[in-house]
Amino acid sequence: KFEDIFDVDHFINYLKDDVRIVRDIPDWFTEKDELFTSIRRTVKNIPKYAPAQFYVDNVLPRIKEKKIMSIKPFVDRLG
Repeated sequence: KFEDIFDVDHFINYLKDDVRIVRDIPDWFTEKDELFTSIRRTVKNIPKYAPAQFYVDNVLPRIKEKKIMSIKPFVDRLG
């Protein structure tokens, strides 16, 4: 789980002015299949050591359009 690895409150507080973070899956995702299908459609492969501008140019427009985003591989690069 995310909270087993990271300080969730710090994460949310740090990003609060940049992105909207939810603690629970929104009501409009009523079924697991719908959630995973929606996420699958937004997967973006990120090049290793991608600069911040890559995220601005490639990830931000997709987040604005789809309102959800899956970035891979990502968590393994936070260390």
